Amino acid sequence: MTKELTAKDIKKLTPDELYAPADDACHILLCCRRDQYSASRIARAVEDVDAHVLNLNVTSLQLPGREQGSCVVVALRVGRRDASGVVRSLERYGMEVLDFEGTAGAPDDETARARAAELLRYLEM
Repeated sequence: MTKELTAKDIKKLTPDELYAPADDACHILLCCRRDQYSASRIARAVEDVDAHVLNLNVTSLQLPGREQGSCVVVALRVGRRDASGVVRSLERYGMEVLDFEGTAGAPDDETARARAAELLRYLEM
């Protein structure tokens, strides 16, 4: 038997329960104009590089030197270790990436395995 969550129950959840930790995730902070903000557009930009949006939070941060309310600051958690490809894709979609955290340039497990297999094949020649 499962219990249905109510709004009261959700308010009691801790951030760790709402946002489960993921070892293979990167964090991105981006800014876009309020009239151009679209969660589906952000998700499309992330999915264009075969990654997945794990969390998307619109924050109430105000950027210094910008008119209040002129831009939306979005905190993303993406299911990929290397944030560089996702950052480039978001910038192509016209969003300004303020900061990101992830292993830049580090190959993922599949890429590392493929490169190791190619090296072994080369050494057998």
